[in-house]
Amino acid sequence: MPPAKKRYFSEKNVAQSGALSCFCAFNLMRN
Repeated sequence: MPPAKKRYFSEKNVAQSGALSCFCAFNLMRN
């Protein structure tokens, strides 16, 4: 796997986990 592709996947994972934590925080605030 080329380094650029690897970096893209890691950045995508970071963005996904960030969105997931925001979603969890939103659900906690709503309750």
